[in-house]
Amino acid sequence: MDLAPVFAEALDILVRYLRIDTSNPPGNEKPAARFLGSLLESEGIECEYIETQPEREILVARLRGDGSKRPIMLCNHTDVVPVEAQYWDMPAFEGVVRDGRVYGRGAIDMKGCGVMQLMAFLLLHRNRVPLTRDVIFCAVPDEEAGSTWGMKWLSEHRPDICDVEFELSEGGGGADRFGGEDVRLFNVATNEKSICWLQLTAVGTPATAAASTTTTPSCTSCAPCCASRSGTAASPSPPIPRRTSTAWPRPGSSPRAPTCPPSKPRSAAAANCRPRS
Repeated sequence: MDLAPVFAEALDILVRYLRIDTSNPPGNEKPAARFLGSLLESEGIECEYIETQPEREILVARLRGDGSKRPIMLCNHTDVVPVEAQYWDMPAFEGVVRDGRVYGRGAIDMKGCGVMQLMAFLLLHRNRVPLTRDVIFCAVPDEEAGSTWGMKWLSEHRPDICDVEFELSEGGGGADRFGGEDVRLFNVATNEKSICWLQLTAVGTPATAAASTTTTPSCTSCAPCCASRSGTAASPSPPIPRRTSTAWPRPGSSPRAPTCPPSKPRSAAAANCRPRS
């Protein structure tokens, strides 16, 4: 297959796509969904537009397979992060092509990836590739602000669309320089960091915030435990300064500035760190 025309088509689509301002907030991603959908509909592919809020739509299109395997979804988001124009060297919503690069808000995150998915989807359709599974093209709004009106809404209200075996979205990345050399390097992301909940119990000398102490505060004793689980070293805690407080007098009386006495020496604090079950 001659990919030169495919490249030229993808570049043209991306430039036009970048000219649609979908800054979130407020989003207003409907024109972007309709733009991508018009490209699919022009080739006879049926599209579904799902409104989640006024001027915010999800685009869904499907290529049917023989059903022997569960579907795969090509998922991308149509919104972009807002622009602070004063920090840009060129207009953010014109899709400028210069020196072999495309400049514009969303070129990387993630309208560029969305166009790659769109072209893969169109090529499968144009070349009548036999499919063992359905291929779903899904463009969602509101990713940059938490996905409440995007993928979260879709999974809650249309689980039939999200019932897939695999989903390809943004992740990984690419680089044209690595180790001081020109390269074409593309990373593959298979997972992302997730939350590891921990419950920390610290035992030490109790005191109010206004009182000084000669022992180690219980919160400080948690630091080595946290550091050991994160693979870093904890810095030693600095000595705790003596605190003073000032009581503001009532009108007509003289001010007083008492000094809080140190707490009685007690045993050094200890930390007990247990993962939450």
